[in-house]
Amino acid sequence: MNNKRFLHGTIATAITAGVVILVLLLNILCTVLANKGIWYIDFTEENLYNISKVSTDLLDDLDPAINKITIYFLADPDELDNASLKGNTSGLDSSTWGMRYVYQLAKLYASTYDFITVDTLDLTKDAEYIRTTYASTVGTKFDALDVIIDNCYDGVTHNFRVCTRDSFFTFEREASQVYAANGEYRFTSTILSLSGNMPTAYFLTGHGELVGDPESDHDFGEATALVNLFADAGFASKKINLLTEDFPPDVEDSLVNGSSVVVIYGPQTDYITDFKNESDVNELTKLRKYVNAKNHHLMVFFDSEVEPLTSLEEYLYDYWGIEFLQNKVIADTSDDRTSQALSEDGRVFVADYVTSESSVGSALTSSLFNNLDSIPDVVFSSARTIGMRNEYTGIKGFYESERTATLMLSPVFTAPKPSAAVYKNGEIDTYSQSVYDKYHDLMYDDKYKEFFEFYTSKYDTLFKEVYDVEYGTLEDSEYSRLYSKKYKELYDDYYNENLKEDSDIKALEKEADKHAVKTLESDRELLDGYREAAKAYADVEIAKMADELKSETEKYIVELAERDMDAYLAKTDPGAVMTLTYETWSNEKSNNRIPTYVLAAGTTSFTSEEYLSSAVYGNRDVMFYTMRLMGKEIVPFEIDFVKLESEAISTDGVNVTAVTVALTVVPAILVLTVGVIVLVKRRKHN
Repeated sequence: MNNKRFLHGTIATAITAGVVILVLLLNILCTVLANKGIWYIDFTEENLYNISKVSTDLLDDLDPAINKITIYFLADPDELDNASLKGNTSGLDSSTWGMRYVYQLAKLYASTYDFITVDTLDLTKDAEYIRTTYASTVGTKFDALDVIIDNCYDGVTHNFRVCTRDSFFTFEREASQVYAANGEYRFTSTILSLSGNMPTAYFLTGHGELVGDPESDHDFGEATALVNLFADAGFASKKINLLTEDFPPDVEDSLVNGSSVVVIYGPQTDYITDFKNESDVNELTKLRKYVNAKNHHLMVFFDSEVEPLTSLEEYLYDYWGIEFLQNKVIADTSDDRTSQALSEDGRVFVADYVTSESSVGSALTSSLFNNLDSIPDVVFSSARTIGMRNEYTGIKGFYESERTATLMLSPVFTAPKPSAAVYKNGEIDTYSQSVYDKYHDLMYDDKYKEFFEFYTSKYDTLFKEVYDVEYGTLEDSEYSRLYSKKYKELYDDYYNENLKEDSDIKALEKEADKHAVKTLESDRELLDGYREAAKAYADVEIAKMADELKSETEKYIVELAERDMDAYLAKTDPGAVMTLTYETWSNEKSNNRIPTYVLAAGTTSFTSEEYLSSAVYGNRDVMFYTMRLMGKEIVPFEIDFVKLESEAISTDGVNVTAVTVALTVVPAILVLTVGVIVLVKRRKHN
């Protein structure tokens, strides 16, 4: 009996010990697999750890032979794994909060695709390698929260992006609080942009453009913030000098099918044409042919103080209806009640949206209105105003036999309407300022002069109009004086003759009035005499008014010119500082109509780091939706950010593998079951 009990006890103990050891070993295995991003089941309420079908449909097409993606983290893996979302909502602190989400999502990409790996670099030990490989400029600094995504398929050439921790999240505009996680969008769009299958933003060089070192594809100088935003929108950015290079040919069977944007960013010298160049290189011909092709667009940002660039400006005006007005910089100088100025001199101001549904600009602004909870302010600084040739016209270009075009140009943003002044050669023009206070635009001087000269040429006719008005006024006033004098005499005589002690005064007054009027109307000879006397009086008085009549005629001409000017201005958009030109071309073979867009801005500061990085202003939103409008949307815009509810921010959720779940819950049940069975059998034997 004791032997049987001992045997059962030994078996039960062995089974229990075996199961426990098995659970421990398998948990160790699962932990290793989990750390490698394998077999994850996402139990977070928001489904944070997930790669959607939108991403996989795009990434599955990438060729591993030319894509070797490494995602580098610059912090210790243990620190990354412990950096949860718990209790951290501000994007302004330097702690590693949120990096666990980024790290685990990166490992999920690596476990899904063989050509993607995750690794770490030490900011101290690997400092020289990081500096020489990934620094865009000498002053580039790296942070432990940065993530470097590098495509180095040949082991030599590094095509990379440096992403900040905050770029994997979306923040509320006002309080810089975490609103949502957008790690999937950041990883997918960045990997695609490094794969060579993205639309391209070509930044032109060779004319002092503000794009950093012309020979470096990593140093973009003042355009860096714009380049980074292009990357966010799924564009690769490259520099090209049209004097020595040609635009690359479109690859018809590529994922992008040739979609690209040419960017002219703050040129300081003019572009070369056949008439100014011994080597027969015509930059504007190259530019025109390329932009005229399908899926190609243009952005132009002019430095507000640059001297005239005749050839480039003629191209923009002749082909796109855009005229950058020289030495005219907008500023808002209205009073405090109406001012939209953000600087003392008014040069930094909040611009007005153009919201007309019939305008071309609505294609852009409607995207903002439809996709944002609130409409953000957009800021311009030292912006040159843009004249517009608003018209419909047929244009024949590079594809003359296959292309028809409709040119429509519309402002997207204008100067503040309450009041604006014009800086000419660095000083405020007070006359233009007073004009702007009445909603007059920068073309006021020329247009007003046109109206004024038209009416001045008709001076004699207008003088007669003034003469007739003044003569008639004098004649009528004298006639009325004589008539009133006789009326009073007749009235008083009748009233006094018929006044009795018992008279009804009101009735007597009515009778006296009837008598005076009737007597005057019946005496035609008397009235004709009054008319002649009034004319004689007007003749004498008008002769004394020669100088006054001349002054009144000149005043009349001014009033007519201002009236026509008001009517003219009511039909125009004053002070445009950003415009959008829309042109469609049609291919007879496919019968498709494809748009070409040209965005023009009167300043480069609109895309500066100060404004594009600000959560307060809408400059980033404007440029992002412009890129979306121009780009062929192979970047997964359908990937929504994952909104983090308040309770989700306070906890990480559970992120375990299927095997981990099975080997922590199921074995425990097995041990309990075996124990119960052994206990029951032992009791039976007893």
